[in-house]
Amino acid sequence: MSSPTYLSPSFLSLHTSTTTRGGHLHLSGNLRRRRPRHMSGDSSKEQHGISPRIYPTKVSSSFVLKQPGWTSMTGTAAARSSCHRGDTRKQITAVTTTVIALFLVRTLLLACIIARGGVALIRIACRVAGRSVAGVAGVIFSAVNARCVWCLDQAAKGRSCTGTFLGDVAVAAMANSWRILVQGITSLVFVTAAAAGEYVRPPVSPLVLTPHDKPASHPQQVHISIVGEKNMRISWVTDDLKAPSIVEYGKSPGKYTASATGEHVTYRYFLYKSGAIHHVTIGPLEPSTTYHYRCGNAGDEFTLRTPPANLPVEFAVVGDLGQTKWTESTLRHVSEGDYDMLLLPGDLSYADTQQPLWDTFGRLVQPLASARPWMVTEGNHEIETLPVVEFAPFVAYNARWRMPYDAGASPSGTNLYYSFDVAGGAVHVVMLGSYVDFEVGSEQRAWLERDLADVDRRRTPWVVALLHAPWYNTNEAHQGEGERMRRAMESLLYEARVDVVFSGHVHAYERFTRIYNNEADSRGPMYITIGDGGNREGLALKFIKDHKSAHLSEFREASFGHGRLRIVNETSAVWTWHRNDDQFATVRDEVWLTSLAAADPARVAAGRPVDELFGPQSPWDIPGRAVFPSRPICAFGWAGWKISYPPRSPGEPPPRPLPFPPPPRVCAGSGEFLHAHGVPLATFLRFVRQATAPAISYLRPHALPLRSGRGVEEEEEGQTYPPPPPYYRLYKDYEKDPSSAPDPPPPVDGPYQLFGATYTTEVVLPSLEDQGVRQLYPKSPNIDFKKELRTLNRELQLHILELADILVERPSQYARRVEDISLIFKNLHHLLNSLRPHQARATLIHMLENQIRRRKEAIEDIKQRREEAQKLLGESLLILDGNQPSLPAM
Repeated sequence: MSSPTYLSPSFLSLHTSTTTRGGHLHLSGNLRRRRPRHMSGDSSKEQHGISPRIYPTKVSSSFVLKQPGWTSMTGTAAARSSCHRGDTRKQITAVTTTVIALFLVRTLLLACIIARGGVALIRIACRVAGRSVAGVAGVIFSAVNARCVWCLDQAAKGRSCTGTFLGDVAVAAMANSWRILVQGITSLVFVTAAAAGEYVRPPVSPLVLTPHDKPASHPQQVHISIVGEKNMRISWVTDDLKAPSIVEYGKSPGKYTASATGEHVTYRYFLYKSGAIHHVTIGPLEPSTTYHYRCGNAGDEFTLRTPPANLPVEFAVVGDLGQTKWTESTLRHVSEGDYDMLLLPGDLSYADTQQPLWDTFGRLVQPLASARPWMVTEGNHEIETLPVVEFAPFVAYNARWRMPYDAGASPSGTNLYYSFDVAGGAVHVVMLGSYVDFEVGSEQRAWLERDLADVDRRRTPWVVALLHAPWYNTNEAHQGEGERMRRAMESLLYEARVDVVFSGHVHAYERFTRIYNNEADSRGPMYITIGDGGNREGLALKFIKDHKSAHLSEFREASFGHGRLRIVNETSAVWTWHRNDDQFATVRDEVWLTSLAAADPARVAAGRPVDELFGPQSPWDIPGRAVFPSRPICAFGWAGWKISYPPRSPGEPPPRPLPFPPPPRVCAGSGEFLHAHGVPLATFLRFVRQATAPAISYLRPHALPLRSGRGVEEEEEGQTYPPPPPYYRLYKDYEKDPSSAPDPPPPVDGPYQLFGATYTTEVVLPSLEDQGVRQLYPKSPNIDFKKELRTLNRELQLHILELADILVERPSQYARRVEDISLIFKNLHHLLNSLRPHQARATLIHMLENQIRRRKEAIEDIKQRREEAQKLLGESLLILDGNQPSLPAM
């Protein structure tokens, strides 16, 4: 029986004898060792896969080198051995071991199955009882937290919680420990979030609990809201439930010429009972007028200013406010600039069932909310429902912040959604409820449809909507939460040509372009998320780069701040977002808006055919006259354009002017602008030719034959520029008959228009605000021009350096920096124009001084020559008298 072949390196000497296991010799191939016939035992075990034990044998190997480098070992050996009688017992032991191993494996598998079943049962139990457990935990947490907040509030007021000193010390220690624990957990969650962008995020901010240390009858948490066109609702809270609901008011401090009475309500929430919440409506009030008022015949005097009766009007917009140090910073920056009304799209106090936080929030915002109307809508943090304990939502919100849902032309019947008009009806504001039924067939959607249908866009050029959960959002936070509401209501806002939609919920700032149904559309609203007022939950730091709406997002940043919407006139408005950067509210985003109610709005939109650019023609669009959109399709940077037409025939309507919005701050090239909006150059040139057709038709009767023998229109086809109009032919008979020439136009007196812009003959420099431009230098009449010019010059240099840095690191954000530079240039230009009178006066003084100096020099010269002449005449007279010797000979 031959042994198997092995390979070995050729440099080893392999003439040896080895002892090895027979298994190594007989397991390969068919060299299985057979049982001798004379051996006892059942040979059938081999048929069942049980091999007999193979005993070691002595093997003699003879090795021969076959090839260089490697050798082939061949050995022949015969092994014979005798088997012991105990072989059968060992085989039985092997079988037993195998059975035990199989039993253990199956037992392990059964244990795994049982464990999986147990996990499934635990998961089902968690799903069934999870919400109940979470609700009970929420109730316990809210009860403990509310009690701790109440204790801290009582301590801030200097009142006792237990009636004993030691008890107050123990309670204060436990309440402060709870506060530190909650703030520590919140801080840990916030700190672990990743920072985003180049802006260094502010540190975690604690809650700001504003105490009330005045008598129980004195008003607190005072805030105002408009009711109708000329009325105002004053709301406040008193700890004294018997305090009167009365407001005295007048135009002079301390002199109240009118008064009004109202009602008060209270509410209970679990273990909390509110004070008396008073609501009193005063009016009628005059627009843009300051009133002084006092609530409940006690306490301090407050001051309010009513909104204007016409444009311009300015709104401050803040979302997800809360009551933290960040909130204080936002409110401080809001108060530093003037505004007419504040809009808040939900999430006010972040009480979250902790009712005393509603009181501290009202006291925190009182300095601002008592001076300007605060118009709010509810958010998810105002729901405040608790299982078993409190089922009704919005209890505290409806009791404390009553809005004009029952006033106006379209009352809604509920405090959760409503609408109102501002600036004499020039602006219509719609406040929607993201957490009220909004599906097709719901009361809110039916009310919204009626409300928007009643808006006359000829009288109301601006429509603004506010809601809490954003419909468009590229932030990781709250993804898709407003999608159902968008699908149910977006078509209503689009058909009504709503201009802007503000939302909150996401704790960051983001501005989208005009959108409809996830596509850019110039007839759709501009969507702005501004949920960065200063809430205790911190910022939503992460945006999704590859989001399906990312290409529609024009600006986004996770920073605390507020926004301002200034509606300048019936066609133009400017939106700015101010970031709370250190001690200053830095303007980070600014964009001009054009009202969608403008005549024949431009229909330049993604995916829209070019034939829709100019829309339907108006009755004045007769043949030969231009049909232009209300916005330029080429960024010429003009403020407007108006064409002069030939004299009209009797009964012919006047030509329609061609208004344009304010010039863009960054004027792009015409070719780039047309290409970006999908407008072929040939189509643009065709409309330009249509616009110039009336002028050409006016010149045709007076056209002279040119050298080529062609008329004006024919010559125009072959030239780059048309020839000048031959107006001199109108004066060809002037010498013979002066009356044949047309009379000169009368001198202009008062305002006049030139290229679409209005000018006046009065030497009055319009302010930057009148032109819709934000003024960077102080508005005081006594300013240091040199100092402000140097300051603006330094700011200009810094912005240019930052622009260079942005072009290197963040090229996509260059436009905002260019807008800032443009704003500085406008302020420099206006400041220099303000110096024109000083320059004229200084020039006149210099001219008069030169004249005086020259006249004095002339007088001195005359005197000198007179003295010389007198001296010469005296000498001549002496010579003639003979008293002096004669003059020497020349």
